[in-house]
Amino acid sequence: MPDPPSVGLINRYVFENPWPLALILLIAGAVIMWSALVKGHLKHLPGGVILGGLAIAIALLGVFIQTSGEHARLITRQFVKHVAAQDISSATLLLAPNASMAFDSPLNPGHDLSYIKAQLKRVEAALEINSNRITHLSGYVESQDRGVTHLTCWTDAGYGPTRSQWVIEVSRQVDGSWQISRLTCIKIGERAASSYQ
Repeated sequence: MPDPPSVGLINRYVFENPWPLALILLIAGAVIMWSALVKGHLKHLPGGVILGGLAIAIALLGVFIQTSGEHARLITRQFVKHVAAQDISSATLLLAPNASMAFDSPLNPGHDLSYIKAQLKRVEAALEINSNRITHLSGYVESQDRGVTHLTCWTDAGYGPTRSQWVIEVSRQVDGSWQISRLTCIKIGERAASSYQ
């Protein structure tokens, strides 16, 4: 799996996972307010109130702002669910018109949308997917309009569980929707993905 893109601290600890920071600030604010009231140090009370308010603001930002990395995770989950259910028409709707598919590395040249659709039809016709489980899914912000996920699945298609690793890029389209713009198959089982082309 390639190295993930670097993630900014604000994206990571405010927008995508605000709860640890909000909880720490809330506890600190509560301790300061309690101490100020019990010990009579009322000059410290505004500091506790500010920390409590900051905790609430961070929690609200995390709830109401969805980053491109979060959009990417959501679309990736939907895509995997549709493919595993062999609902290829629904899976295809999640692909951008300019979507491409690469093997081994996201930097390698990719095949166009018609190739992806052909592979999805092949899955629908030739494989019987008994089960599929996502064992790892991380989303990263590449820009305001593009997120990327690193995905690992265990899939049983009649030959026993097989692990596959993917990098999936999801982009905001002109109409505001989010669709997959790039699929990269990194590895299937213990073999390099390129051997399955």
